[in-house]
Amino acid sequence: MSIWEIIGGCLMLAVGIFIIIVVMLQESKQPGLSSSISGGMDYESRGRGKTSEAILVKLTKISAVAFFIITLAVNFVSVFFK
Repeated sequence: MSIWEIIGGCLMLAVGIFIIIVVMLQESKQPGLSSSISGGMDYESRGRGKTSEAILVKLTKISAVAFFIITLAVNFVSVFFK
């Protein structure tokens, strides 16, 4: 195992954890039990707007592409540079 494979594996681990955190921060699109109890009015996120949600979606897409590229690069290095 080369140093580039180790670095790539660490990068994949870091990006994977980042993807999990960003996805967990996003709000659910489906109304849950709290929505049925409160009548569908969510007072906490009413004034928040779409900006934070749009940023989280964009971060998810960018980190998913980065994870894919890092995975391809690690595989490329392990196959061609032994």
